[in-house]
Amino acid sequence: MISNTFDLVYDQEAVRNWLDDVIAIFKGSKVDMNLVGRGVFFDNCELLRVKETLMECKKKKMLNVVFLDKDEIKKGLKDVAKLSSPRIFFLEGGDWIEGEKPSDEEKAIRDFVYDAFEKIKNKPVVICVNTKCYMSTPEKFRSVGYFDRFVGWTKPKMESVAEEFIALTGKEILDSELIADKKKLGAILFQNGRDKLRLMRGFSLACRRKAQRNKERVLKSVEFFELLQGTVEGQPNFNKVYFEEVATHETGHALVAMVESNFEAIPEFISISQTGNYLGIMLDNSLFDQTNIIRSYEGSIREIKVFLAGRAAEELFIGKPNVGIEGASHDLYYASARAIKLVQNGFLHDYLEKGNVGEELFIPSNWDGEKNYAWAESEARKIMARCYREVLETLRKNKDLFSRLKKRLMKEKMLTEKDLLEIIKKDNLPSMERIYAN
Repeated sequence: MISNTFDLVYDQEAVRNWLDDVIAIFKGSKVDMNLVGRGVFFDNCELLRVKETLMECKKKKMLNVVFLDKDEIKKGLKDVAKLSSPRIFFLEGGDWIEGEKPSDEEKAIRDFVYDAFEKIKNKPVVICVNTKCYMSTPEKFRSVGYFDRFVGWTKPKMESVAEEFIALTGKEILDSELIADKKKLGAILFQNGRDKLRLMRGFSLACRRKAQRNKERVLKSVEFFELLQGTVEGQPNFNKVYFEEVATHETGHALVAMVESNFEAIPEFISISQTGNYLGIMLDNSLFDQTNIIRSYEGSIREIKVFLAGRAAEELFIGKPNVGIEGASHDLYYASARAIKLVQNGFLHDYLEKGNVGEELFIPSNWDGEKNYAWAESEARKIMARCYREVLETLRKNKDLFSRLKKRLMKEKMLTEKDLLEIIKKDNLPSMERIYAN
């Protein structure tokens, strides 16, 4: 198992910084509680990892943590005013804190928590709660003196995912080929949902069982992928006839992502070995970069095109869109959301062709009205249509590169950033010298 107490929270800097702060309190350091945060939101965190890390800290007498579910909150915080020693209360989230229309009981819990904060103002007590969306909580909870510290969860480094899997499974039973490239191994595990602690452990055990049945007691690469793709251990496996269609879809995403950025943005990986609801995946961090709050017009158009590229590739190279299940619908949803956002910010479908500068800046005052929303949707549809036409043209112009990317993806099931750079370098693209120089 993992030896370091904090390893379960990967390389989550925000979580680790908070842990360092609260541990200092429990060690007797005179720390300004207002700086530490009397209340802490854990937003979109992988809760099991956080809880198990806190439990490990408690077991080692580094922290005193009390976990309270919804039905235990009132009883657990009842005597909070009498506490004299440091204590962390970790409250289970839910509709009582995030619901738009809380029940009377849930309102009562909110009021009780408000009151608890008033009672701990001069005490070394921290109240935490996990949320799925920080901004869905009551505004009062987000004010100073209440939940005034925010701990978010970021995508872990792929090397961290790989290192945890190796530690869980055992380096001695994994083929050296599997652990030679930790970044690639981590990406393979991450894109299959193995970053979830429970799934990671389950998959690790499956690998160990398979190795145990081997004469050499070593898990080979081919066996690893069989387990991953569900051909053993009783999991369903997708029909291999879909692989080419999925490869077409994901290659479309990847190629347009690179071309539209002038090859400055190279996907972290593309894969057709996905299990669960998705048959494939293309991970381009720029599409979901949470720090990229301010997007340019050009950046938003690029994002729309990348989201549409999978479907466009199917239509162009297969003859009709076939890939569905979950991925395609999500692509269209995100593309549509980006288009609507452009219109809401005054970028209409003919923004670049406008002769009368400033006309597009007019937004109806009754924005939420049904009529005006229909107008916004009409403008967004025109943006989508233009982007789709341009994506089809981009794919036609780069069909040779598309073919090479797809062929390699079909063969290896997964291409990392390094693999993609190797393939596109053969095109002697003008920007390659600059890319490799960085």
